[in-house]
Amino acid sequence: HTAGSPPAFLGDALGSPHQTAPLVRTPASGLTLNVTDASFGLASELASVTLSTSGSSAWNRYERGAHRTTSFGSETITFAKESLEQYLTVEQRQGRRTWTWKLDGSARARLLNGGGVGFIDRKTGRVSDVLLGPAKIFDTRGKDVTPARTRWRLVDRGRAQLLALDLDDAALPVPYVIDPAAYRAGSAGVQNGAGSTSLTPTIPAAVREGDF
Repeated sequence: HTAGSPPAFLGDALGSPHQTAPLVRTPASGLTLNVTDASFGLASELASVTLSTSGSSAWNRYERGAHRTTSFGSETITFAKESLEQYLTVEQRQGRRTWTWKLDGSARARLLNGGGVGFIDRKTGRVSDVLLGPAKIFDTRGKDVTPARTRWRLVDRGRAQLLALDLDDAALPVPYVIDPAAYRAGSAGVQNGAGSTSLTPTIPAAVREGDF
């Protein structure tokens, strides 16, 4: 791994350098992905969610993402059909550190049982189809090295919220990669068989007990 460069496993995800590639994409109907100097996020027909970025330099653009250096290593954003991911490559040990991202948008975050983060419309209480995947840590080859009990936290500051990750990297390989992933969850449908009087639906990942 070369200091300041994207990890090798992100080469295919980023594609070739393309300095006129757009930082706003609409890869699917009703879905917009965007990256700015200060944030990255997505907007569906039900909600918009953004997270703060970690660098301040200009983005180097690629066919399917963007990359830049940071004080701790580098930051990579990749676009996919229904998602975008941020990869923070940490090149020097940080010890015990709390990593934070400012959350913004039209919906309020909440923790889900599977370790992810869901969102609910602030006004109507409607469950959004936008999700953040569970906290993941990778080595530079893409191997999952997430320590046990690694979980997101949410910090409320009035109407503002922070996504937080408490991490001790003493046992992690260096460099390592922190990976928040934001995506739009697919809808689920179910039909009962002929003559059946009951339904057994698959519960979408964004829903938790008590939702209507």
